[in-house]
Amino acid sequence: MAILKLKRADDVSTTLLAQLLRYTDGIGLDRAALLGAGGVSQRDLERPDGRIPVGAYNAVEEEAARLSCDPCFGLHVGQAAEPGGWSVLGYLMMNCQDLGQAFEKSARYARILGTVIQGRGSLSGSCVLMELHARPGAQTLSRHCYETVFSSTLRMMRTLTGQQVRPKEVRFPWPLPGAADEYERVFGCPVLFDQRGVSMLVPLDVFKLPILAPNGILLERFEEWARSYLDELDDANPTTRAVTTVILGRLDDPRLSLGSVARELGLGARTLQNRLDDEGVKFSQLLGSTKERLARKHLAEGKHVDEIAYMLGFSDPSALSKAFRRWTGTTPSQFRAASPSDAESA
Repeated sequence: MAILKLKRADDVSTTLLAQLLRYTDGIGLDRAALLGAGGVSQRDLERPDGRIPVGAYNAVEEEAARLSCDPCFGLHVGQAAEPGGWSVLGYLMMNCQDLGQAFEKSARYARILGTVIQGRGSLSGSCVLMELHARPGAQTLSRHCYETVFSSTLRMMRTLTGQQVRPKEVRFPWPLPGAADEYERVFGCPVLFDQRGVSMLVPLDVFKLPILAPNGILLERFEEWARSYLDELDDANPTTRAVTTVILGRLDDPRLSLGSVARELGLGARTLQNRLDDEGVKFSQLLGSTKERLARKHLAEGKHVDEIAYMLGFSDPSALSKAFRRWTGTTPSQFRAASPSDAESA
């Protein structure tokens, strides 16, 4: 069975645009003129779960940068960011135990904010290398957008922990657009330009910093909302929906892979991955999130861990427990022991 390719337009959450406009309001720019540049209405901003085309956001941002005459515009927008400006993702991160868990959740649910910029983290000595990439085939974004992402990421780290977090180094691929000392003031570290990509090197110990006031019950509630929201986004993506259907039918198959799913759909593996890329999805993430949702469901229904491990294609219960701890920060038994009545009363 082949899939009809219906490419979904890239979009971003309206909360990102609202965050941008709060900053431009503060520096005295004309909101109506900015919205007009992107073909966006004030009514679009009043939908808390709304989405707008990424081109509309980009047009508003470019016009705001032009009118502000600020070469470091994106940098300063990010410095004014608050957790609520990251939609439910910000509130989810506020209730994690530490920055490591917060950014693991951020990576998992990043599509809530937008489908163009994709982040990747990897170990580099005693640091984590955080890199930003545009999704293949996506619309080109301005440098202000990338600078806002890293500036707001650092702002989030400092806000969530109450610590003056400092990266080791930040790199951008464009020429120095303004005063170097302003970039170094914001990031608190050397900032290099004309580099090969967009990256930030952060000491590994930073991710062990505790969040100021975590709440496990709220974390569960916000994460459930985040999962439901992504499910709704996926309903508009035909390839993701088709792959999910195959995964659900073959979870207990140890040979389940991108290649085997592609064969079942009558596609080549590269073609299938390209189509998933068009929808902002990775096969491994889709497989993991599907297993996580079902594991939670089966545990809530009282099924035994051994049975769930078999149903979800894990080699043994310990493999399921390890994956479940990675997904949720808790073990299956701890998850099952949580009292629904306590959660409701809290």
